[in-house]
Amino acid sequence: MKFLKQFFKVVPIIIFSLFLSCKENEVAKNNLESTKIDTVATVQSKDTLVEASATENKECLLKSTLELPYSKKIDINKIKYSTTDCKFEGIDELLCDSSTLRYIALPNFENSKVILVPVDCGDFDYRFFLATIFENKLLSKLYVEGEWHEPGDDSYKEITSFSIDEDYIITVTKKSLENGKNTSTESLKYSIDSDGSFVKQ
Repeated sequence: MKFLKQFFKVVPIIIFSLFLSCKENEVAKNNLESTKIDTVATVQSKDTLVEASATENKECLLKSTLELPYSKKIDINKIKYSTTDCKFEGIDELLCDSSTLRYIALPNFENSKVILVPVDCGDFDYRFFLATIFENKLLSKLYVEGEWHEPGDDSYKEITSFSIDEDYIITVTKKSLENGKNTSTESLKYSIDSDGSFVKQ
């Protein structure tokens, strides 16, 4: 009888001890899982930050290898364009229904990037626009080189060319030809304003 009394006193203590031990193991396991989740979240967060940083720092337009003054006539059969898939606000009409911008990088003007863009998707495959870009937005555009004539009749042509001097003054020259003979030549000068706009002088 004495043995049974002691047995019933000890058994609850043993059961309670086992219960506490199980609880401690469960808490430790939960803490370990939580630490793992925090570690994974931290690594993912760092990866996300690195990816975001790389995207923000991605240079959409290549630096120009050309120098001013510039007065080169473009040979559309030999020219090689740089390309970018970056999106530029307001530039859709220069893309020729493509998502990829083709361009020739010219030296920057102050904070604006200056590029030469082929617009060869209309009636004529020889047309180029100068464009200024700042923070992925088209600021201004100017038709500077190409050829125009009435569709199906090239007896009258307008041939446009341009040059840029060392002060970034752009001279756009338009020659009118009738039956291959030059009948008139007109030259206009443009500068680039501080807001990136082309301004006739």
